[in-house]
Amino acid sequence: MRLAAVVALLLGVCSPARGDDMAEARAEYKQATTEYALGNYAEAAKHYERAFALTQDAAVLYNAAQAHRAAGNKQRALELYQNYIRVFGQKVENKDEVLRLIAQLKTAIEEDKKAQAAAPVEPKPAEKPVEKPVEKPVEKPVEEGAAVETPAPAPVVVAQPAPPPSEQRQKPKSKLWVVGVVVGVVAAVGLGVGLGVGLGAQPSDPKASYGVAAVR
Repeated sequence: MRLAAVVALLLGVCSPARGDDMAEARAEYKQATTEYALGNYAEAAKHYERAFALTQDAAVLYNAAQAHRAAGNKQRALELYQNYIRVFGQKVENKDEVLRLIAQLKTAIEEDKKAQAAAPVEPKPAEKPVEKPVEKPVEKPVEEGAAVETPAPAPVVVAQPAPPPSEQRQKPKSKLWVVGVVVGVVAAVGLGVGLGVGLGAQPSDPKASYGVAAVR
């Protein structure tokens, strides 16, 4: 692309645009050049496209494709390059260069598609179960002046602890032992009384007398 030829076309030397269209085309082209120089390639591409719509100049269409490629818009750049060759192929001088750019863009687009297809898919977070609210029993309101029934307390039953097995077995023995002792004591007392009575009834032994016997 020759910049002098483009400027001449925009100035109306070779361009079919006239009057207001030419003025607007010049303004769009100037703005596109400014944005491209500042590195705002996406904005520059928009203004180049508007300028081409007013001038139908091949060089402006080529500039629009270049701006889209610099902005990373590969698909749009490929489309404009192809249209550039399709519409102005017989008149352009840089056809070989444009065909090379078209091949590069096709390869880059295919690689992007493969990389996107091979990218791992992040699993969706598990949904938490919805907790149902706990329904509280509805209390019946107490009417004013109504007696409130209080439930009677349940009787308290105190369980008596059972005696140990050892005590249960020893109690009958202890009672029998006491009875046996009492019976033995009574029998001993009775025996002693009987002996005393019997001994009291017998004559005592003669005792010696140390006095003088009287002779009659």
